[in-house]
Amino acid sequence: MIRISMETPSIEILQQMEDVHPESIRWDVHMKEAHLDGLCTFGYWLYEDNVCVGEYIASGIDDGTFYGESISVLPEYSGKGYAKLLTEYALEDACVMGFNRYIGEARPGASWHIVQSLGAIQTGVSVNHGGTGEDYIAFCLGLKQNRLCSTSLKRPNSY
Repeated sequence: MIRISMETPSIEILQQMEDVHPESIRWDVHMKEAHLDGLCTFGYWLYEDNVCVGEYIASGIDDGTFYGESISVLPEYSGKGYAKLLTEYALEDACVMGFNRYIGEARPGASWHIVQSLGAIQTGVSVNHGGTGEDYIAFCLGLKQNRLCSTSLKRPNSY
């Protein structure tokens, strides 16, 4: 069974999610934990059979923007559509909370394809982003006209 929770998991699970990323872009797990305790920060964790296998973190910005900060799926669970499911779930919540725009940066490959499939448009490219050795594609997506903000959308209890 698949379920998504907004309850912050243990620091061990937070670390496990960071370990998915190249070392140069990992968050310090204690800073991450403090960030999740902040106002307008949203965390979503996906569980398969009670095992946490993915996470999505975003922040709300005062101008009505929902900023996607990080998405992680454990390697042994990749390819199951969980990153897209988490992104869609978070964006549905963003719509309900009244956000009208979604922005972020995605690494080329699967991350970019997910947001692009939802209608995101490329707004820029950052080569060697912040000296990390990783390239990122900046994007923007209007939420009000997106299918994810449909008032007829009904979530199942599990996915």
